[in-house]
Amino acid sequence: MMLSMIGWRIFFIALLLPLASCRPEVALLPPEEVLQKAVVASQSLTSAAYTANADFAFSGGTFGDGGGTLDIQGAINEGGRTVGGRVKASMHFRDADGIERTTHAELDTVSMESQRFYLFVRSLLSSPDGGFFDPASVQRILGVWWEFSAPDAGANLSIAPSPRLLQAQASVVQVTRDLGTTEIGGVPAYHYAVALDPDRFFAYAQAQALERNEPIDEAELRAQIVSLQATGELWISAVDFHVLNVRWEIPSLRLPEGSVLRVDFTASLSQHGSAPIVEIPSGSQPFPSTATIFPAEEFPVVPLPEDISETEIRSAVDDYMDTAIFPPTE
Repeated sequence: MMLSMIGWRIFFIALLLPLASCRPEVALLPPEEVLQKAVVASQSLTSAAYTANADFAFSGGTFGDGGGTLDIQGAINEGGRTVGGRVKASMHFRDADGIERTTHAELDTVSMESQRFYLFVRSLLSSPDGGFFDPASVQRILGVWWEFSAPDAGANLSIAPSPRLLQAQASVVQVTRDLGTTEIGGVPAYHYAVALDPDRFFAYAQAQALERNEPIDEAELRAQIVSLQATGELWISAVDFHVLNVRWEIPSLRLPEGSVLRVDFTASLSQHGSAPIVEIPSGSQPFPSTATIFPAEEFPVVPLPEDISETEIRSAVDDYMDTAIFPPTE
């Protein structure tokens, strides 16, 4: 009987050993210390490869009801001064006539220090009948590297996550739950449930505005931050404290023109310090200032609310892309 019990113990130990070996052995550090180490690590990061995905939906505003997906894969070089990526985007919505339409785009982008932006349109499709885009205009912009330079609007068109994403993730969140340790691609990692910390995010936004020499309305900024109920998860390497994965969920965000936006965003970061080189396009052409891909006679400009200017809409979209789609970025 005793031998039988010993045999069963050995059997169970043998079963548990592989499970125990799967748990990474890492130092048990307080979450705040891990976050601080992640901030320091990101500040010295020279390059990283990334993949990102966003699922979004909007409803109830000037632009109607719809949603879509955004998938990006690329690299960040030179400490964030150069960012490149391939973007695949799909969106569905109802037009002014109530017709359900879908659009698909595949683009390559390169951004240099927010001063120059390059765009290569691989495909741009719409259904039914391709009517949302003007076919002749689309054909003219396909297969060419187009260049936008500051102070042109193209300087703000970078679709790839800003390199500030890496620095900001660990500096503006609060840990709501320690989810222990795990492995990401064979790398042991700390895993946390997180939420946007309003005070930290406010200080971060203030510092960014000061760096860009831009005035801010503190009361309005605080109100916007409070409305941004972003929660998610953060995975930080237990080896070098680089951010490996991040996930954000924003269940409801009201935009200035009346739409309510929902966003689920995930990103994975790898090859820290050894990412592929982002090549600057050669033979690029300035994008024609009069170019348009929309047939104006079929798709007139949607009238804006009387108390909101087009400039305010564009500014708001830029701000919310920074804090919502890729929260928080430059």
